[in-house]
Amino acid sequence: MSARYCGERCSARAACCSAPAVSIGAAFGVYGQLLISHALATVTGFPIVFSAGALVAISSFAFVSVVSLAIVGLLGYRAAGVPPNV
Repeated sequence: MSARYCGERCSARAACCSAPAVSIGAAFGVYGQLLISHALATVTGFPIVFSAGALVAISSFAFVSVVSLAIVGLLGYRAAGVPPNV
């Protein structure tokens, strides 16, 4: 069985296809944090520190990536050891 796209049943491709979604989500999360901080400062006039929290975003991205790859790798390894049963 060849894997052509993420919709097929292949755990190795699923891990590769989930990485861009996680990185796009992290980028939009940081952008959203900055956007809402500026909006809150504009509406309330309260002094807010405009910090993207890059270290927190990078560490969260790394943690989620490692955990998701470990889960997919473990399940793929277990599935490969099972004989086909049709």
